Order: sequence, then C-alpha cells, then structure tokens
Amino acid sequence: MTETIMIILTGVIEASTSLYTIFSWKLWKTTQASVELSRYAGFANLMIQITKSVEESKKQGSPQAQMNEQIINIMWEVGYETFLEDINIKKIKQAKPQFERIAEILEANNINPDNIVWLRILLNKINND
Repeated sequence: MTETIMIILTGVIEASTSLYTIFSWKLWKTTQASVELSRYAGFANLMIQITKSVEESKKQGSPQAQMNEQIINIMWEVGYETFLEDINIKKIKQAKPQFERIAEILEANNINPDNIVWLRILLNKINND
C-alpha cells in the first residue's frame, strides 16, 4: 500500500514538474516578445524625439539640420531592417500583391520606390523571401 502511494506521489510530482517546465517556457517566450516590443517602442520614441529636434533646427536655420536628417534616415533604415528581420512575408499571403500594387502606383507616377527608404527595404524583403 505504501509503495502504491509513493508511486502515485512520484507520478504527481513528475506531472507537476513537466507542467511547470512547459508553462515556464511559455512565460519565457512571452517575456522575450514583450522585451522586443519594448525595444521597438523605445526606438520609435527616440526617433520621434530626434525628428522633432531636426525640425526645430530646420526652423532655426541651423547648418547641422541636413546632417542630422541624414543620420536619422540611416537610423530609420537600420531600425526598420531589424524590425522586418523576424517577419515572414511568406506567411502573409496578401502582403506581396499589395506591396507590388504600391510599387506599381509609384512607378505610374514616376516615383522610384528605391528613393523611399522604408518602401525600398520592404520591397527588398518581399522579393528576397
């Protein structure tokens, strides 16, 4: 009788340990996703603040305004590429045709999509996936 109780308790402990492991792993994944979202939100906030600073320097006629704008464009490009790294465009069936339509509209209006940083990055991602 005692052995049966010990086997049952061992099974309960094993099951609870397995459940704890599974839920801990899910919690870790959720926490990791939250950290990524926080990083992107922080980056976007930083970029908004820098953009406001550039706009103010443009209004004041500061010679550094153009340089700051170029730096911001580079930062946006890097941030946007990083953001798109984890997105699998193949899973989003509507994405490719919609962005191809946008590219066609731009070309019909004689606008080169390669001159628009965020769109160039996105179209490259779509074409490479």
